[in-house]
Amino acid sequence: MSLKQFKFAKIVTAVLVALIVAQNVVNDEFFIPIVVVALASLVLFYLKSRVKEVVVDERDYAIAGKAALLTVQIFGWLAMVTVFIFYSQQEKNSAFAPVAVTLAYATCALLLLYTLIFHFYDRNSAKYEK
Repeated sequence: MSLKQFKFAKIVTAVLVALIVAQNVVNDEFFIPIVVVALASLVLFYLKSRVKEVVVDERDYAIAGKAALLTVQIFGWLAMVTVFIFYSQQEKNSAFAPVAVTLAYATCALLLLYTLIFHFYDRNSAKYEK
């Protein structure tokens, strides 16, 4: 399979997944979209393994790593500020407190997950270097 064919398959897959997910969400079906997204991911993973050309290189991975770190840092700061804003406004609307707590725990979970994955790859970096 060529890189051009793979890119076309990605576009077609994305369009099909979007149509199926949108239709099922409108119909209040939420299990089918999960299955469809999982199957589409597996199909794309398989198709990517059949591509004979270079799909990504080391530079792409380096840029992705820097982008992921910056994204997590910016999100952490923005979420923290948002949590404090919601907490400061909880007297005006009592619904702000649960939103703030949920956002705070979700941010902590994201940072913890990022740290765990980073340490996993750091310890096993020899296995994953190509």
